Order: sequence, then C-alpha cells, then structure tokens
Amino acid sequence: MKKLIIMRGLPGSGKSTLARQLGGPSLVFSTDDFWSRMTGEYRFDISWIGEAHTWNRQRVQESMAEGASLIVVDNTNTTKKEVNPYLKLAQEYGYETEIIEPTTEWAKDPMICAQRTTHGVPLQTIKQMAARWENF
Repeated sequence: MKKLIIMRGLPGSGKSTLARQLGGPSLVFSTDDFWSRMTGEYRFDISWIGEAHTWNRQRVQESMAEGASLIVVDNTNTTKKEVNPYLKLAQEYGYETEIIEPTTEWAKDPMICAQRTTHGVPLQTIKQMAARWENF
C-alpha cells in the first residue's frame, strides 16, 4: 500500500518535527526547502511562492511516479485549496491519503507558534494563517 501523509499546521506548531518522525528526512517534501536548496540557508521571498509550491508538487509527483511507498508533505496547508493538488496526485497515482495535524498544546496558539517557528515567521503572518484555517 502506497501512502501520502499531508501535514498541516501553523509555523511553529510542531508539524515539521512530526513529519520527520513519520517519514524520515528523505521522504518529507516541504515547500520551505525551495528557499534553502541552493545555499542551505533559508531565505524566504514571497515573490517566488507560486514557483516554490509548483516545485514541491513536482517533487512529490516524481516520487509517486517512482512508486515511493510513503510520502510526507510538510506544508502549512491551511485551506482545502492548498491540499487539493496533493489529493489529486494521490488519486492519480493510487495513494491512500491521511491528513495529520500536530497535537502539541500550542498548535493553535499563534503567539507561542511565533516564538517557536524556526523560520522566523512573524506573529501577524501566523495570525493571518490561523484566521483562514479551514477545518476538514
């Protein structure tokens, strides 16, 4: 059985830690990797966000085409619109899907998440992500 796990959670909520525990470093695909792939240093630039998401989806699709047994997508995935492209790929390639959120005590607390995020995401941005959160 081939499986796609889609992580979702605010920056700093613990989702990347959980993703690594579930999939190991080689099976986790994060759009954040786009900004550190050249130099190894994370330097976010919003003007590249569309290209970054396309790049990540292509990596996931390539792994599915190669028949990887487990793939973990580690993105914030705050809305159905963000998750749907991965669900479509899973259906196309015959992957069972599971959506997982971290269960840390602070997972839904923007203030604590802003203190814990490793990428320095500002509190206001995390609050905006929390405000657009869709339950599904």
